Amino acid sequence: MTEEVESLALRSAELEEQLDVVANERALLDAKRQETKSSLKNREQEIGYMQTRMTNQGRLEEFVRLELETKLPRWKSVSSEPSLSLMAGV
Repeated sequence: MTEEVESLALRSAELEEQLDVVANERALLDAKRQETKSSLKNREQEIGYMQTRMTNQGRLEEFVRLELETKLPRWKSVSSEPSLSLMAGV
């Protein structure tokens, strides 16, 4: 009977040691998962920031294009007219 108790006590100690190992591994995995979630959240924020920048850049490009389309014809017409100094032969 004493051998059986000793055997059970030894087995219990082994199982507790394995349980500690598993608990430590789980803690490491939980920390890694949290780190990954944080990294993913940061990456999602970066992507959102880049999308906003691209949208704003597109809006700016559209604004500049429209401004050029509305003002460039006037510049062309002014620059394509012969200047008075050329007409006067100066």
